[in-house]
Amino acid sequence: MWSGTLVTDGGLVFYGTLDGWFRAVDKDTGKKLWETKLPSGIIGNPIAYKANGHQYVAVFSGIGGWIGLPVTAGLDPSDPYGALGAAGLAFGAGFDKIPLGGMVHSFRIDGAGKTVTATGTATAAAGGGTANAAAKTAR
Repeated sequence: MWSGTLVTDGGLVFYGTLDGWFRAVDKDTGKKLWETKLPSGIIGNPIAYKANGHQYVAVFSGIGGWIGLPVTAGLDPSDPYGALGAAGLAFGAGFDKIPLGGMVHSFRIDGAGKTVTATGTATAAAGGGTANAAAKTAR
């Protein structure tokens, strides 16, 4: 995990990983309820906000430059030796100018009765994919 965490009143814990996964888990059980793959690693802390009567969660992704090379090249971020050949790969494939940074992604958390459901669309800069979440019983 690279980002901080955000816990909602409904018991959802949001966090992001260096390899681009943004997830929601149950705060009591740790069970994964929802995830979406973003185009770059999550480097910001998730935030929650309310607009027009809806609750949202947003997060910043954007590993660029040399720090993003292992992730961009598809290397396992948990492998301590995975990036040893990264310099040759970078110059040979043009990865020294990695354009995967700087996007804010926002997802709406919907509440109906005693459930909280997170569905979302990434910002236009991220390509506009839709992510659907599992329902979570609120306390």
